[in-house]
Parts: sequence; structure tokens; C-alpha cells
Amino acid sequence: MVFAPIEGVEPTSLRGSPALPSSLQPPRTRVGRGADALTTVCLDAWLLCSHGQPGSDGLPEGRRWERLVATLLTASGFEQRQGPGGTTLLGTSSQSGLRHELDGAGRSLGRSRGGWDKTIILEAKAVAALAKTEVVNFEAKVFDFYLGRLPTEADGAWHPILVSAAHLKPGLRNLCAQRSIVVVEPGRLPLPVLNWIASRAGSDVRLPGPLLAECVRLGQRAVASVQQRWPLQADGRIAFDPRWWSGTELADLAYVQDELSAAVLELYDTERPGALEQRASNLMAELRRLQ
Repeated sequence: MVFAPIEGVEPTSLRGSPALPSSLQPPRTRVGRGADALTTVCLDAWLLCSHGQPGSDGLPEGRRWERLVATLLTASGFEQRQGPGGTTLLGTSSQSGLRHELDGAGRSLGRSRGGWDKTIILEAKAVAALAKTEVVNFEAKVFDFYLGRLPTEADGAWHPILVSAAHLKPGLRNLCAQRSIVVVEPGRLPLPVLNWIASRAGSDVRLPGPLLAECVRLGQRAVASVQQRWPLQADGRIAFDPRWWSGTELADLAYVQDELSAAVLELYDTERPGALEQRASNLMAELRRLQ
């Protein structure tokens, strides 16, 4: 693997879809429908947050954390990917010309995901208290790359993901939802995972129907792509709609995520005890092999 590039050397984008161990195939419904790559990456990143090996201060070492998170793209079968240290986005520069360092990026071309063609951009943090400037800087980097790829990527789907080894403050979590940055942190399940569960037929048999309905209403908006949040207009301008969220809706989103996460994890403990822990163990073994 080249997820640990030599200092000062641009890591090469990797191509090809690796064969996934059966233990790390995407989660599936009872009728065999698999989750998309965004859901799978977020689930495994959450397991990494919950079960990753900590450092002496209770958090993983920063550079090691970046490499582990980036390696998730290989474990999830992304055909194009780059690891920590890259200053382009899969080979393309930002509009400003600044060399923004990314912790990881990958594109699934849909060959192994049933037509799912999306780009994921990773930011991995292993600090006890994440500063708001880190979120703002991450968004600015993604936005600069987005401007540099217009109009070509106007119909694409980019999903920035912030993977934090520690909990985020509520205000930062709200800021991420407002700007369509997916948050993965210990404890609460990531919104793409909850959205996938909530949208499955029959999920209300074992989970609270009102929470599922609210998750569909609010959760899908929170994980919209960069292109959906900043759509290209007919006259060549891009637009940002401030009406997407109110303060009340952001508070409702946080409540739904907390409550539905607790309900899903309790259901796992009852119906499939040890399943998540076993996937986490398999994941850590696979990540060590791939590094």
C-alpha cells in the first residue's frame, strides 16, 4: 500500500477494485440488498472510532489515525483512492492553486456498487477537543477543489466525511450538518447508516416509527452532496440556500440521531449480540494487512 507516502512526494492514486473479505462485505437487508459505499465507509469508520487502538492519552496517534481512516477506502472497494499527504484531489488541483493537504479521497465508479458513482473526501482527527477552525478549513479545501472542477463535476456527488476519534461539540456537529459534512464519531451512529436503516422496508417493525420518519426527513438533507448544497445555476453561478436548516431542525436532527442510534444498538445487542464487535475485529485485522 502507498497510504504512507514518502514526505514531500505526492502519493499516487490507486486504481482497481480489491476483493473484499466476506466478513467485510457491505451490510445487507434480509432480502440481500447491500448498502452503498458511503454507508459502508461510515459504518466501518464508526467501528474504527469505537474500537481503534488508542494511544497513551486515550486517543490514537494522529498520523497513524490518518492512515487507518484512509485505508478504509481500500477495505470498502473504492476503485480510485489516495491516502494522507495528497495535495490534489485524485490528481486534480484546486481552483486557487493552493496545495491543500487531504487525509484521503476515493471514488467509487459503480462497478462494485450497482451504479453508485460518488467521491468521498476524508478528514481524520484524533484530538480531544476539535477546534471550529478545523471544520471551517476542511470545508474551504473541499470548496476550492469543487470550484476547480466546475462545470465538469456539476452533476457529480462529493461527500466530505470528518472522522473524529473524539466526540464533537454540538455546535460543530450543527455546522457540519449545515454544510453537508458527514460526521463520524464515537457513540452515535453516523447519519448515512441511520438513513439506510430508516429507508428499508419493514424497519418500523422493530424500531420506533416516528424516529425513522424524522430520520428520513432530516437525515438525508444532512448528508446531501456538495453539488446538492452548492448547485450550479444555468448562468454559471452557484447557489447556497440558507433555508435548508433552522435552529430547531438542527436540534431535532441531533435528538433523532441520538435516540435512533440508541435504539439500533440496543436491537443489535438483542438480536445479533457481538456482530458489530466481530466486524470491528475483522476490520482491524484487514486494515493492518492492507497498511
